[in-house]
Amino acid sequence: MIYRIAIKDEQGKFLRYANVREMKYLRVSVDGKVEKLIVNTSIDVFPPRFPLLDIALENDSDDETISIYGAWQDVSATHEVEWGTIDLHKPIYVNDIMRKSKQKEYQRDMYDIDDIIYRLIEGNFSAEDVIGNINENPELLEVKG
Repeated sequence: MIYRIAIKDEQGKFLRYANVREMKYLRVSVDGKVEKLIVNTSIDVFPPRFPLLDIALENDSDDETISIYGAWQDVSATHEVEWGTIDLHKPIYVNDIMRKSKQKEYQRDMYDIDDIIYRLIEGNFSAEDVIGNINENPELLEVKG
């Protein structure tokens, strides 16, 4: 199983997908919520944060250390998980738009990862049939065969 994170504004409008750098600070909790690592160098913050790293600072007079603290914050209001799988070394995610046939027909009826995996096993489509996704290419749904 793979996933990507869709980032949306406060009204729920899609902005973009999280890039590699942003993904380092995001995780999916066991209940499916997206959480972001918030980092602070002060221990005098609320709520209490767990220590991430102690960095030794070299000083002319003596060695000092500084602790970096962090906590996971729920950002599910603006970040959404899209689950996927890999077929033919290419990812297929929920909300991808698939070519139904070699004509100009498109479908978007896969709403969960189980449906995607089932269709791959049955041979109903492959990664080569992915032509875009609903967030970045909504105009593809307007094409009729």
